[in-house]
Order: sequence, then structure tokens, then C-alpha cells
Amino acid sequence: MSQNPMTDERRIEVLSCLTTLLLGPFDVGISLVTNNNVTKMMFEMAASGVELSQMVAAEAIVQTASKRERCSTIIASGIPILKKLYDSPNDNIKARALVGLCKCAASSGSDASMKPMAEGATIKLALACKKFLLSNSRDPDIKRWAAEGLSYLSLDAEVKEFIVEDEALIRALVELAKRVGSLCVFGVASIFVNLTNSYEKPNPEPELVKLAKFSKHHVPEEHPKDAQSYVNRRIEMLVKEGATSACVAISTTDSVQCQELLASMCEIVMYRVIMRPNATNCNYEGKYNIILYKPLVNDSVTQNAERSWSKSTKGDKEQKTEGDKKERKALCAFTIAEKHRGVVVQEGGAKLLIKLATGHATEQGKIHAAHGIAKIGVTMNPEIAFPGQRCYEAVRPLVSLLSVNRTGLQNYEALLALTNLSSMSDSVRKRIFKDKSIPLIEEYWFMQDHAELRAAAAELLYNMLLCDDVYELVSTPGNDRLKLWLLYSAEEEDLRLARASTAGLWLLTRKPENCKRFISEVEKWADFFKDIITRDDTIIQQRGVAALANILESSIDVAASIVRTDLIDYLIVISKLEDKKRLESKKEALRAVQAAEKWELIKPSERELYERKHNISTIPEDA
Repeated sequence: MSQNPMTDERRIEVLSCLTTLLLGPFDVGISLVTNNNVTKMMFEMAASGVELSQMVAAEAIVQTASKRERCSTIIASGIPILKKLYDSPNDNIKARALVGLCKCAASSGSDASMKPMAEGATIKLALACKKFLLSNSRDPDIKRWAAEGLSYLSLDAEVKEFIVEDEALIRALVELAKRVGSLCVFGVASIFVNLTNSYEKPNPEPELVKLAKFSKHHVPEEHPKDAQSYVNRRIEMLVKEGATSACVAISTTDSVQCQELLASMCEIVMYRVIMRPNATNCNYEGKYNIILYKPLVNDSVTQNAERSWSKSTKGDKEQKTEGDKKERKALCAFTIAEKHRGVVVQEGGAKLLIKLATGHATEQGKIHAAHGIAKIGVTMNPEIAFPGQRCYEAVRPLVSLLSVNRTGLQNYEALLALTNLSSMSDSVRKRIFKDKSIPLIEEYWFMQDHAELRAAAAELLYNMLLCDDVYELVSTPGNDRLKLWLLYSAEEEDLRLARASTAGLWLLTRKPENCKRFISEVEKWADFFKDIITRDDTIIQQRGVAALANILESSIDVAASIVRTDLIDYLIVISKLEDKKRLESKKEALRAVQAAEKWELIKPSERELYERKHNISTIPEDA
């Protein structure tokens, strides 16, 4: 180039070509711009008085400052030039120079211990970006550049607080997203992701951190204003100001990485303040029919599920275009708090998450979106959250979370959300079955060292028993599924598992063939039933007694097997109880005794007939 000086037109063409390469095959572009002659040419064009050359050079500088090493070079040599460009009367040049300055100021990322520029420089630059965004006379493209500059600065916790403390600035970002849509996806989505801390951060082992400090290696420090209390407040403000609708507006982008960022943010917002269901928050509609979670208390259940899955692995994906990834992360952040989920659904967040989870996106992006769907499905009425066809579309993303490559929390909440979906209708249950989910669910049902996941799987499988295909699958001879329902019903340490299992036991004993199999295939069936019907928990006792009543009614041969044990004595005692809490158990026990009498396997005594006639009992209430 030094031998054949290029004209301004050729220089513009060269830099435009390099900028395009940096936006696409980045490695190719960066290998070219690291040439000292190219860097010198950029600075010369930026310092020229030709506006077009200045604008092209400013944009090239912005794109080259994508790595810390390049930012250091620009900080060392190009800051005066960028400042000069920022003073240009041309807004197009001014905005691009501002983004370059913002990129250099944010080159240390979220590391609070490093300050590439002077103290307070990031806030001054944020104020400059704000001026562009709040101006009514500025072109939308200029505002897009300002949003991109602010997105880099928002890695700094001080700037994060600066943004959320300014409601007008947040509204301006939301309005920009609604106005220009996917054109500003990178800037707006990145800001939301940074404000909600929904980006993926390395989590090094404490021993490695100590070793790095000992060997004098630099260890990044977290800013005090990135603590969880600050993050929760920022999420609250974003949801309040309509950030979900902004995510919906910019979701039309084709960039899969931008969509991933939006989905991830939605997941984070649905998680942090969530109150999750425990064993007492399951509503069994009707007598034993459907398990439907109420959006109530207790984080401990989910925390236990997550701890018990500490060895699970996570997939990851290389970056392609940063914007799409931020789209998913943004939406997932908004779904972390339960109180935000209604707003997310109302503004189209659930529909968007399904679109992101089932579309052409990165694998990690689909996981973030599916997890956001699960969080909505756990705490909201599925008929409201997923109306019409959407309830069927939500099934596949939720099933995709049932994998050892997902976290314990993702597995657990997917099971809960599928439980709620399966409570809607038989057609939804058939859709879950057709997506080949039963083997995946049963993997958790078989687990012995993950109590919460096993109980959640049992609840889901009980709902699925209402689907004829699943009922026949369990009832088919040649497997241990039927046996496990009885074994889990007698579980003493896990109340939640026992309740779900006894409901399934009652349902399965409605088929005479199953009744015979319980007696013939389970070696100590009488002991298991005895443990069930003598439980203090009235729900478990009632279902166990009802199951025995079904068995006694099924056939004379099976009934005879029960009468030959002392189970019949227990049933007679329960049929005489006057405890008001056990009236349902008493009713079912009386049905069981009458079934044995019908087969003429037992005969009521005169005293028994007298008690029935006068509706009295000689059994003490505390029996």
C-alpha cells in the first residue's frame, strides 16, 4: 500500500469490505485488520476532513475493538481520534465514535478490579448515549447505535444502576425496540441481559481461585452492585416498564444467538423470586383424578432437587451472531420471579418462548426458552398460560428438558410443568405420550437418590395413567411398572411419593387383571398393603383402602387371597372408625368388607348386623 497510495474511494471500499468481514467470518476479518498498515489507514481516514471517510473509519474501529488486545491498541493510539470524531457535527459520525469509546471503556467486562479508562468515564459515556436515546429529533438508526454503545457500558454495575434508576431511559429503550424491531436486537437485548445478569459466567473451583491468587495471576472481581438484591430490583423495574414487549418486538430477528439471549433473560426473571410447589401444594381434583399444582410456597423443594443433581452436565455452543443468544437469555430472566410471569404471558412472552424453543436456534438457546416455558407452566394455570393450540406446542420443549445433560432444576420444573399440562385434557396427555416421553419420565421414577425428581415423576405418571395408551403400557405383563406403584405406595419417608403412588394404585386396581397381578407378582404384597392402610396420613390410607376394595370386588379368587390374611381384620376395624378425618377411609373399608361378604368369604356376626342397623360402633375413636 505504501508503494501505490490508494485514493479515498479505494480506502473506503477496503474498510467497508473489512467491516463486512468482521460482521461475518470474524476470524478472517480480525486477521486482516491487525495489520499495522490497516490500523494506520483507519486512523488516517478518521483524522481526515472527509465525512464519509470518517464515518467508515469510525465504524471499522468499532468492529475491530472486539477483543481486549485490540481495545488496548485503540486506547493507546486512537482515543484522541475517536474523541475528535465524537465532536463532529454529523450525528452518524458522532454515534459511531461514541460506540467505539464505549467499547474501549467496557473492555474489562464485568471485572470490577480493572478500569481501562479514568474513573467516571463510563457514566459520562452512558449520559451521552442517554442523550441520543431520549432525543425526539434523532434518527432511529442513530438511536440504534446509541443503544449498542450503552450495551457495552452496561457490563459495568455502576452503569446498570444508572440505567434502572432512570425510568425515562428504560422506556426509551422499550420504545426503540418496538419501533425498529430486529434492527436493534443486539443493543437492546444485550442491555437487558446485562441488567439481569443472565449471561453465562464461569464458575471456577475455589481451589483454583486460591491457586491463581497465590501465583499472582489476575482474578476478576465481582462488583458489590452485582449482588442478587440489586439484580432482583433491576428485573422488577424492567418488567414494570414493559421489557417483555420489547423482547417480543425484536424477536423477529433471524439471528439464532440473539434469540438465545432473549430466551435466557426471560428464564432468569421467572426464577429468582419464585415460590415452588411442595407435597402439600398439589391439588388432586375430584376424588383421585388429576394432580394440578397450585402456585404456592417453598423454595426448599427445588433447591433440594438442584443439589441432588449437582453432577449433571450442560451443553454449550459457539457464538455466531451475539444478538440472538441475548434474546433468549432476556426472556428467561423475566420468568424467574413468579409475580412477573403473568405480565410476561400477558405481553406475549409465553408465545415467544415457544417460538424460540421450537424454531431454528442454538441448542443452548432452545434450552433457555424451554426452561422459561417450564417456569410459566409450574405456577400458572395452563389453560391461561397456554391457550388453544399452544398447550400442544409447549409439550416438546418441556420433554426436551428431561435429560441428564440438563440441570436438576430444569429437569424438575419440566416434570412439574408437564404435570400441569397433563391435567388439561386427554388430547394433551396423548400428545405427551406421542412425544416418547414415558421412558424419559420413568428414568426419574426409577431413581433412588433423587427424591424430589422421583416424586415429581410419580405425580406426572399418575396424570398420564388417565391416558388409555399409558394405562395399557403399565398394565401389560412382563415389566415391573405395576409392582413399583405398590412399592412406592408403601414408602414411609417420602410422603409426596406415597400420595402420588397410592392414587396410581387405586386407578390401576380398577382393572381386574391388574388386581390379580398385584397378588401374584409382588412377594410381600400383604405387608405392603398393611403399611399403606395403617398410615397416619389420611389421604394415603383412604387410597390404600380404596385400592383393596377394588381388588376385593375384582374376583372371588383374588378376594380369597386377601381374606386369608389379616388384612380383612384391618379393613373391618377401619370400617368402624368414628374419626371424622377418616370418614372416607371408613366408607371405602365398608365397601371392601361388603365385597368379601358378597363373595360369601366372610359373614357378618349378629353384633356386626346390630351395629350396622343402629349405626353405632364399638371401636374406640383413637383406634
